[in-house]
Parts: sequence; C-alpha cells; structure tokens
Amino acid sequence: MSRLWVWFPPHLIGTIEQDDDGLSFTYSKEWMNYEKAFRLSYSLPITNSKYTKEAGAFFGNLLPEGNARDALCRRFGISIDNDFELLARIGEDCAGAFIITKHSKPPTEAGGVEEIERETLAEWLKNDSSGLIDLQVKGDLRLSLAGAQNKLPVIYKDGKFFKPLSSQPTTHILKPAPKSFKNIPLNEWINSKVYAAFGLKTANSELIKIGARYALLVERYDRVKINGKWIRLHQEDFCQALAITYKKKYEQENGPSLTNCQELLDFRSDDTAEDTDYLIKWQILNVLIGNCDGHGKNLSLLRDHDGNWRLAPFYDLVATTLYPRLTKNLAMSVNGQYDSGTIHPTNWRKQFEILKVSPTHYMKAIEKMIEGMPDVLEKVLNDYQEKYGTNPFLADYKAHQLRIVRRNAQLIKLDSK
Repeated sequence: MSRLWVWFPPHLIGTIEQDDDGLSFTYSKEWMNYEKAFRLSYSLPITNSKYTKEAGAFFGNLLPEGNARDALCRRFGISIDNDFELLARIGEDCAGAFIITKHSKPPTEAGGVEEIERETLAEWLKNDSSGLIDLQVKGDLRLSLAGAQNKLPVIYKDGKFFKPLSSQPTTHILKPAPKSFKNIPLNEWINSKVYAAFGLKTANSELIKIGARYALLVERYDRVKINGKWIRLHQEDFCQALAITYKKKYEQENGPSLTNCQELLDFRSDDTAEDTDYLIKWQILNVLIGNCDGHGKNLSLLRDHDGNWRLAPFYDLVATTLYPRLTKNLAMSVNGQYDSGTIHPTNWRKQFEILKVSPTHYMKAIEKMIEGMPDVLEKVLNDYQEKYGTNPFLADYKAHQLRIVRRNAQLIKLDSK
C-alpha cells in the first residue's frame, strides 16, 4: 500500500493511502488531539474514520483537469486517472493551508527562492502555455492548481517572479492566455472589476505583459502576510465540500446547484445572510455578463486567520458567451432554466422562493444591475485604457455586453437603453 503525508507544519494532519479501491484518507491521532485542528473539508469531519469516496473527491479536486492534466501525466509517465501519483508529484503547494509530501518528515520552508526571468517566462508561454508544464516537470516544482486552464503558482515581489525552492507558500497565480482564446486574461480582468463595482468581493488581479502577450496575475486570497511572513489560509471549493468529483462540477452532470450552494452556506458560513446575498448576486451577474462557467469549483469557502469560515472572493469570472464555440448554457441553472439568454422573471422569482429570500427585493436588485450596467461598463473599460492602453477587444466586449443588457432589460420588461 502506498502512502502520502498531509501536513499543517509542523503538525501531521493525516495520511492518504492508495490501494486497489482507490484513495483513502485518515486523520492522525496528533491532529485529532490538537486544540487548533480544523477539518480539511466539510465532507471530512475530524473522526477516526477512514474516508474513501469523500477523500477521492476532495484530493482529486486539487488537481489540474483536461489538457493540463493530460500533459502533466504524459510528462510524468503516469496514467491519466492516477490521482495518487499526481498528488505525490505536485502536492507541496496546493490550494488551502496544507502540504502533501512523499515522506514522513515535517516539510521545511527553508531553501530560498529562484528568480524566473521574464524572458524565460515569455519563452515558456509561446506554445499555448505548454511551457508551464515544462516548468512543472523540468524545474521539479511540486505545485498544484485545480482547473482546466494552465496556470502557474509563483512568488511575486517588486515586479519580479520567483519559484520556491522549498515548501514555502506561493503568493500569486499567473494565468496566460490559451492559444484558442487569446483575450481571456483581459476578459477576466474586466469582469472582476465589473463584479466588484456591484459590491462583490473579487480576487485582486492585474495584467502583466510578458513578451508579446498579456497574462493575468492573480493575488492568492488563501495566503496572508503576517509579521513579514506569508501564511497559508485554508480553503475548499464547493465540490470538495460536497464530496462531488471534479468530473461532475456542472449542475447538469449532477454537480452543485445554486440551492445546494446556499444550503452549504447555511451550514458552513459564519455569516450566512451576507454570503447568501453575495452568492445570489454572483449568479445574477453571471446571467447579465454571460458567464456560463460559474460551476461548483469556481466557488470556495475560506477560513480566515481567526478560524471563521466565509464565502471566498469570486474568481475565474469570464464572459464566455463572447466565444461562439462555447456553450450558452449556464453551469448552474435558474430554477431549472440553463439557457442564459432566456431567463425570465418567473424563473428568477421561483428560484428566490426556493432559496427562501425575498423575490421582491432581488427582482429590484436585478433591475438596478441592468440599469447600472452601461455606466459600470463605461467606467471599467476607461480604467482599462488608462492602465493598459487601447485594445480592439474592448469594442467587441462592450458591444456584446450591451446586447446582453438590452436583452435582459426586455426579459425583465424594462425600457432598454
């Protein structure tokens, strides 16, 4: 039987084991007796039980998906479905506050950093981000980020990029543009500002030009600097919390629904009312912006330094309907309606009733968002031009978004602008 160790240095949280039936996880006696212990997941209460299904979902959700996963497995020479070996190779800087190692000794953060020159990054980013996979393998970095998009965890300081030479935490995530969707970084930057303009907390980000291409540099919200030292904060996405595999992250695949997410907040959040309000407004904006990729892995719970659990800042906010090849169906429905272009007031009201919130209040919120969207778009796009200059994508984005505004105004029976 193979084994991995899970740490909250210097404490051993527990062990991951691999046998013929797959992954399992067991908490250590040390962790069970530790007065400041926290459960790794809502789906993994601190008991002496051996978790199997829940462990597979939780740890599997830490790993890359799609082409990024395929490329890593090919380079490492392991089978595509071998979560255990992937965790062993890239588990030292996962999302959250823990570290996974192949040895039974507590990991150390000693070892310093090594600068990654921009010229080197530019070279890595040329071929559809495959250079990031090269860095993972050839650079012997044990860093894991979930999701289908290639991305690189880095330490970013004073305008320079560094890779850790030990298990110290990274501070930022570098997200280059996929070859087929070259404007994704701009798209995500703009949307993060639009959502923030309507009062939602979003991950801090900036656009960084590396060679001839822009990448999005996102500040990790699961890291915080205390007394000059970066500290890991624990987090888990909603699929992890609900023990749902990443292969079923969309509601139509039996993944989390908006109702499931609200129920999780009821149990987990230390301010259910405010976080439910954020969740609902996030879904409203997903419809108004055309973000059809708001699935359960794009929502997370964050445990702050004092041990309080809250809905994490929103991330991966992309207006996907800009791209004709991508689906127009929402990742989470509004009362069973998935088509982002045909959400009617009846759908919204029934959904609000299911969530046990005021339909009148949130229908007014939708109307205010629709009315305010043109001004918000104008301000955000002007801010972009002041920071980064002009880009042809801005005109396409604005025209597309204003069409969505007019369509939703008509659906909600407002005067279109």
